[in-house]
Amino acid sequence: MNKILKLALFSTVLVVALAGCTSTSNTIEKTNETKSTEISEEKTKESSLEKVDSIDINKDGTYTSSSKGYEDFGEVQLKDIVTVEVLEGKIASVDWNQEIKGGGDRKAISKASQDMVERGGAQAPWFEQANLVTTYVVETQDLNAPDAISGVTIDIVDFYDLLNTALLEAK
Repeated sequence: MNKILKLALFSTVLVVALAGCTSTSNTIEKTNETKSTEISEEKTKESSLEKVDSIDINKDGTYTSSSKGYEDFGEVQLKDIVTVEVLEGKIASVDWNQEIKGGGDRKAISKASQDMVERGGAQAPWFEQANLVTTYVVETQDLNAPDAISGVTIDIVDFYDLLNTALLEAK
């Protein structure tokens, strides 16, 4: 009986561990100059970047990082885009949006529709949650994804990976 219980527990842990693994790729684009660099790397859904102990940003400017490809979300395909403005060595502003394949962007659609709230049961539309995340970054100057941000239920791991990738150009 003990062996069956141990086998069932092991199987459950294995299924949970494997269920969270997916991969995406990133592209970096520095927008304050005409120079553009493309970096592609495989990463798991967990953050592939090491924890950042402090912000050491040396170059003011605007930096953008975006997902390399589009991710399927039912009827729509989305691509994350994070733009960071650095002034006097600090993060002055952050914008997080999602480009919709075929035209448009997620913030505009989210503002016009309450789909995520009405159909999905989310506590707030996507654009409001994205704004809470970017406001948190500007206020705290923290480049590490926190365990939680009040009012945010959307996945923020990819956002923080793109934020850190964009800021690599500013260091």
